[in-house]
Amino acid sequence: MVYLLPLMWETTYRVAIAMSLSVLICTPLGIWIGISPKRTKMLQPIIQIMAAIPQPIFFPIVAILLMLGGGSLSIWAIPLIMTGTSWYVLFNVVAGAASLPSDLIEMSRAFKLRGINWWFKFAIPAVFPYIVCGIISAAGGAWNSAIAAELITWGGKTISISGIGELVSQTTSNNQVAEAALAVSAMCVLVALCVIFIWKPLYKLAETKYKI
Repeated sequence: MVYLLPLMWETTYRVAIAMSLSVLICTPLGIWIGISPKRTKMLQPIIQIMAAIPQPIFFPIVAILLMLGGGSLSIWAIPLIMTGTSWYVLFNVVAGAASLPSDLIEMSRAFKLRGINWWFKFAIPAVFPYIVCGIISAAGGAWNSAIAAELITWGGKTISISGIGELVSQTTSNNQVAEAALAVSAMCVLVALCVIFIWKPLYKLAETKYKI
């Protein structure tokens, strides 16, 4: 059982990095799209389509790059996990920014909020509940993506990195039922800890302090 702890840590930090990058990239992008009805109308259908694309469709591209010597899976695992998280964050932030009353946006301009102040004192707090909703929606996808991203099989060749996701994939494919059940249980513990100590406090904060 103890041997699972370092594997749980490795997968956790990959998921944490992927989720953080998804939020950092998709929050400003989603606000920029959402506050413009024209951009929202044009780009929202594309975002919905991209969110519906299954993550394994990107695996052949990464597998080919790895076989050609383009980096290591420990690096590529992060963007692979992001393919299962980013679109959910982006979709929710766009929806949040698009739902902001126009008079509220005009009021922020009347108070001469510009640049970094506009982002941190108005835009991000205004859509914070939607950011949290996007993070929670993406969280499940992130852990599922980690299982697939830590072990890739392509053309008879297997590329893997250590982690609880890799252990789940490996034991499942080898029909090691007991070991697979233990690995899945360990991942369920990680998900439960995230819900209790991260998602619930964030959701409560969004409901109480940042609800418009």
